Amino acid sequence: METIASTPQDWFNYIARGLSSNALIQYVIRLDAEIDYALLSQAVLRSIQLEPVLGCRFQEEELQPVWTPVAFEPESLCRLVETNDIQKEIDCFLSQELDAAQEPPIKLCLIKDNKQNVVVVKLNHAVCDGAGSKYFLKLLADSYTQLSRKEAVVPAENKLPRNTQAFYEALAIQEPQSYFDPKKAELSSSWGFPVENGETATPVFSHQLLRLGKTDFLRIRQFAKEHQYSINSVLMAAYYLALREVLTPAERANELQFTVDLRSYLPADSQQMICNLSAILNADMPTPNADFSVMVGLVEKAVKTALASDGLVHGTIGGDLAGTFGFQATADFFKADWTNILETGKCTPMISNLGRLDTSPMSFGGITISDLYLVSPAFYAPAFMFGVSTYEDVLTVCASYYNPGISHEHIQKLLAIMKNHLATCC
Repeated sequence: METIASTPQDWFNYIARGLSSNALIQYVIRLDAEIDYALLSQAVLRSIQLEPVLGCRFQEEELQPVWTPVAFEPESLCRLVETNDIQKEIDCFLSQELDAAQEPPIKLCLIKDNKQNVVVVKLNHAVCDGAGSKYFLKLLADSYTQLSRKEAVVPAENKLPRNTQAFYEALAIQEPQSYFDPKKAELSSSWGFPVENGETATPVFSHQLLRLGKTDFLRIRQFAKEHQYSINSVLMAAYYLALREVLTPAERANELQFTVDLRSYLPADSQQMICNLSAILNADMPTPNADFSVMVGLVEKAVKTALASDGLVHGTIGGDLAGTFGFQATADFFKADWTNILETGKCTPMISNLGRLDTSPMSFGGITISDLYLVSPAFYAPAFMFGVSTYEDVLTVCASYYNPGISHEHIQKLLAIMKNHLATCC
């Protein structure tokens, strides 16, 4: 297998590991019956056949790193753990690192007790973003199903480029460098999550969840529909209000970052999936309003304004142009910028909503997925992000973070306030 070109977005997420975040996208999958470990391991290998970059490691080079094939034992990519304490093993696996410089950017663990089967998926962010990780889940489940049915399938490698060229072509931008306006690519930052005492202690990965069941989620969806709001705006409003109450920032701290999947701009039949193809935008948030419905409407306008600003295009071009200086120069810039963030304490809070994880039927050879949710990348303060996913009309908000940099109490309070705001929709 040949090497595969890396992209500047790959670089940014690779450089972030151990610096600003753990650079991991993870999932917890609960199944309603026993799954076959051997078939699951084979499904992982078949996924690598279809998407060869999953069987590579990130090889640093001063100018242009590459994804290079790496030898591995199948059991190193898919472990089996039998236990009497399934939650303890889930938390243990979620806390483990995955170094894309040394090993493939994917790892699974099948955890069993006498009642449950749980698969935990770990993907290094350097190989793909959130939308790409959703595609991997479907790829894995489909591969398992084909193997369980003994279907004679000859995997065809995906040889599509992993870069942004198709995005520019979809927008009829022939010369990105000439189109580029650096002012439109800027992301302001006037606040961040305060660093707690205990900086000298070894940071420990932690995560907390807010889960809203089907009844509550459908009421939120109905609320959004009645007011012609997006569910994302409802979540952003609740998140922003909770942040302001917990962090009590200065009045001028009014922006919130959100992610955008650039694949939504590509043709419907596009197969460019296992890659980093997303952008971050700042929404200038309104002054908090006591009427939550009014607040959501104002947030909706702020999001639409941000999307109409062309910032995601210029931000994407800016990232690609940064890549022209080479990997080492990009890494040096990233590290210097993070040092500045630590000194100023300013790194705008972010929300990444992957939406529905079950946009198409998904099961493992007839074994139903009873529960599925995202465990988002964990950031070091002052950076912070909420990850959101929905499966079978159950909405999960995940806060992944490092303690003692961020206190458990702050996160508990943040999620509780957000839940209270969302309850006004119900």
